[in-house]
Amino acid sequence: MAIPDGKLYDDGVMGSGAVAGTGPTTINTEKAGAAVGFGLGVTLSGGKAVPATTAPIYGVSVRRNYTVGYVLNDAAKDVDAYQEGEAMGVLREGSIAVQISSDVEAGDNATVDATGKFKEAASGGTVVGVFRTAGKAGETAVLQTSFQFGTVPASAPAATSAPAGTSTGK
Repeated sequence: MAIPDGKLYDDGVMGSGAVAGTGPTTINTEKAGAAVGFGLGVTLSGGKAVPATTAPIYGVSVRRNYTVGYVLNDAAKDVDAYQEGEAMGVLREGSIAVQISSDVEAGDNATVDATGKFKEAASGGTVVGVFRTAGKAGETAVLQTSFQFGTVPASAPAATSAPAGTSTGK
């Protein structure tokens, strides 16, 4: 027998870090360098994933399919996170439910705040994705992203090698 009320067991809001949809996704496995909540922007520091404090970011932390602890209730679930040294999924391409720190609308450009949560990108700010759904501050919204490679910062040392068969003049 079907459940007569389609919203009885589902309020329509996805949990943070849940992959949204069945489209193409790319998820890398990284080692956590600190406690990392689900659905947060992350960067790599010393080869380990840590919460992002500014854009650009490396990816978005994917929720795991189990809870660490002996008690399963809302309080335990809400503070669950990857712990330092734990293997974690990081979404690099696709759609995912993310934690948001301010109200957003579908179609808004997204960036991260100082805690790794997502918000609407300001004019001239670094965009890390586009919100596919609206959301209220403190809840989740679906973010679509595809990380592209950018340019090397100007402070990087110049290459000193030359193609085979040429001279560097030294």
